[in-house]
Amino acid sequence: MFLVDSYYAHRMPADIQQRQLNDGRTFHVIKRFWQPEELATAAAGLGWRLDVQTTANDHILFGSGTPAT
Repeated sequence: MFLVDSYYAHRMPADIQQRQLNDGRTFHVIKRFWQPEELATAAAGLGWRLDVQTTANDHILFGSGTPAT
């Protein structure tokens, strides 16, 4: 498995953000910004060995994983 997502160093309150579209409409969306250790632990609980890192500028979270044996 390989994953790439945006990264934010802090959790959002209740993982909810307000986003505005180009046409002006706004919506509340659920967006969970995983921390690398937290994501690796969650994956392990699902039977995956996951190596998760962030880019040097802390904007991107990426990782690769294999099924745990």
